[in-house]
Amino acid sequence: MMANIERFMAGPLMWTTNGDIWGMWRLTPLPRPATEHQSDQVAWSHAALYRALSGREFCLNGILSWTDPRQIVDAMTTITEADGQTRIIDLDAHPVWADEIDAFLDGVAATEPLGRREWFLSVKLPIGSQAATRAHLGAAANTLCDWAGLMPLPPAAAEVAAARAAFTRLSETLPDAFAPRPASEAEQLWLRHHFTSRTQGLADEHHTVSAADDLPEPTGSFHLGGETLDEGAVSDLAGRPSGARAAAIPARRVLKVTSADETTSYQSRFVLGQVPRQMVWPGTEFLGRIDDTGVPVDLTIRGVVRSRHEAMRKNQTAIRRVNDQLDSVEGAELSQAGAMMRIQHGAQTLADYNAILDADQREVEIAPLVIASIADANYQNLTDLAAQFAKAEIWDEFTWLRPIGRQTALYWAERPGTILSRSLNEYRQLVTGLNFAAAIPMTDYRLGRNAGIPLAVVTASPLASIVYLDLAADTYDRLSGTVALIGEMGAGKTMAEKRLTAAIVARGGRMIATDNSEEREWFTFWNAVDCSRQMVDTEYPELSVDPLRILDPAQAGRVMQSFLITLLNLDATGTSGQTLAKVLKPGYLARHHITSAGALQRHLADGCDLPAAAEIADRIAVFADPDMSGSRAAAVFDESLPALDITADAIIIGTHGVTLPTATEIDQEHLFRQLAPEKIFGRALYALIAVLAREVCFSDRSRPAVFDIDEFHVLASSPEATKPVQDFVREGRRGMAWLITGSHDPEADYPDETIRDLIKHRIVLRLTKPELAKKGVKFLGIDPKDSPEEFNEYVAAVQQIDPHHPGEGLYADQWGTISTIQLLPPAYGPHLAAAQSDPPTATESEPDPPESPQEAA
Repeated sequence: MMANIERFMAGPLMWTTNGDIWGMWRLTPLPRPATEHQSDQVAWSHAALYRALSGREFCLNGILSWTDPRQIVDAMTTITEADGQTRIIDLDAHPVWADEIDAFLDGVAATEPLGRREWFLSVKLPIGSQAATRAHLGAAANTLCDWAGLMPLPPAAAEVAAARAAFTRLSETLPDAFAPRPASEAEQLWLRHHFTSRTQGLADEHHTVSAADDLPEPTGSFHLGGETLDEGAVSDLAGRPSGARAAAIPARRVLKVTSADETTSYQSRFVLGQVPRQMVWPGTEFLGRIDDTGVPVDLTIRGVVRSRHEAMRKNQTAIRRVNDQLDSVEGAELSQAGAMMRIQHGAQTLADYNAILDADQREVEIAPLVIASIADANYQNLTDLAAQFAKAEIWDEFTWLRPIGRQTALYWAERPGTILSRSLNEYRQLVTGLNFAAAIPMTDYRLGRNAGIPLAVVTASPLASIVYLDLAADTYDRLSGTVALIGEMGAGKTMAEKRLTAAIVARGGRMIATDNSEEREWFTFWNAVDCSRQMVDTEYPELSVDPLRILDPAQAGRVMQSFLITLLNLDATGTSGQTLAKVLKPGYLARHHITSAGALQRHLADGCDLPAAAEIADRIAVFADPDMSGSRAAAVFDESLPALDITADAIIIGTHGVTLPTATEIDQEHLFRQLAPEKIFGRALYALIAVLAREVCFSDRSRPAVFDIDEFHVLASSPEATKPVQDFVREGRRGMAWLITGSHDPEADYPDETIRDLIKHRIVLRLTKPELAKKGVKFLGIDPKDSPEEFNEYVAAVQQIDPHHPGEGLYADQWGTISTIQLLPPAYGPHLAAAQSDPPTATESEPDPPESPQEAA
């Protein structure tokens, strides 16, 4: 059994028993490319990384880390403040969110195999000849200490300083695309324990170790413990006849690993064998697609990077040898023609390879050993997983080998710092950096933030991960906090909207929403949420939304002016508009005790000597009369109704049955003049709701607030209502005011291209109609001209979503990364039950119109 190679560790540095010093970085994978242009960018980033390692030996570990429940709790309790700082939510003060977290842990987190692939880059450091000599002498001295039973001697200060300096120099050359940061000692230990257990999750580390004087003193590797390695799991064959054991061993391509705590796992390793002669992108991203096999594997790339000059020198030597072989067989008999053809083919391959190296002075050569590791607690399960991995369709021209008798050598090859067994040299590839970059291993489907509200689960890969939404962090990053959900009826938009708005309120925010449904589904949902709430059903009003009664005088007059100009179709700069502006100034309202829309109408009719005052009063009276504009007018003009409490955590305004003019009626003047009073009032009412939402959400820029517009096409048909909505998209990033919308057609409902471009969170659910599906995919950011194949693939995916799986779709996050997702419904049982919004079936009787929001619930 081979002993641990690690001798001392200090932050990202590690001293080995053979005298080498290695440094480790934790890398951030790049988003899985969705277009050819993105594939180019990702491949070039990988090539830049390999070129930065020229002349170095490296070990790149892509390790599966299963999500620990504690990580989910940490993520869901982290909240971003307006200044960009984060804090932990006091769950005692937010019991609704505590209930949601508990239910989420018992539900999604307990049933879904959630995890992600973590990437660690380890490099043998060039520390100079003097420091290297000291390191090797120290390693030899410590070997003697081991034999004598003495404590090992830590590295000398000069040796540590040289290692830190080399680490810093190399850090400065690594490409920023992977956001490299020095690994911590805890991460180094976790990685090495993982090789034994294969079960532990890795916690997120929010700190970095960068400055040399911040590094701890080197500590011994006694934390690592030891393991027992059983090649072929021969111990499991105890009791069988010796002949049967001997016959069974060659077929057992496994390694039985028993850790220091007596935990046993069966592990099997594949090495990359045959590869295509030319690897180009897109098309050969085979390492980046390794999770598509459906088998959980760890990935390791051990390699040596040679400079272009060294590679060409070796290659030219090989060409001379081949030419010598050609000379020796020239003129040979026909029986040797096959051998001659093979030599000529080899010569041509070497010549082509030399031309590639010669074409780019930055090019490097890599000799990688690529290892894929599978582990399971059960031998038979491991055997089945290994067979599934080897036969996966994605490999195509690639071949994976599972060597017999070399599983132990491959086990140690995964660990940074070990010296590779010579028996593994035959499995090394020889490839240029640019060519190997086409494999783009460091990509994943990770979307969104690392903390916040769980929005969805990524379904593009068997390695499912949680998508977190943190609109406050977007605000701090100067991004628009707008979420647009596109999908046909029943696709899952409303369920997602309810979950998000409830989560924002449960975490200390506020919300205001419209409810256009006949069933008053938003009323039903929010009656199940424990918070202060106010509900206005404009069809059966029990509360008033009169701006003069619910807003501060400094705001009330401005909002009422906007409402009346729309309602009465006044010229804001004409005589009537100027009179209305004067009357609605805060000082005028206070002097004349005008505290309601009714009082305003009476004052204009009887107590105002300004021009056109009586005419304005008469026109207001037309709409204030329930017989003319319907009972909805009471929501603004009935002074007997209690006033809406604008400070409530949740405000729902029901708008079912509100009629609005069509685009044709608005655009053609003769049709506009013939509009029915109900349509004129509906247009003004939606404009009032939008302005009220702006006042609610922008009033306190330190407290998060969201305006949710379900069935956005209804509000979008009121031009006066769209202006405040655009303010959310354009200006919400300046405060903590966000917008969530549900729509069927992104181009029709967001006709302003600038506004569409500012929307950063784009979710496209089922759209079965071809034209709508194409619009939805364009909205995600896929250009049919630039990426026709990807565009058509996504269009087909959107159309083929199972109608029995609401919430399935595509998500483009705030950075433009796109992947397939499953939106998450509320986890807390009472909220989930109340959020169901399926309409009554044909066999169910239609309910009578509710008399109040409470009765509707």
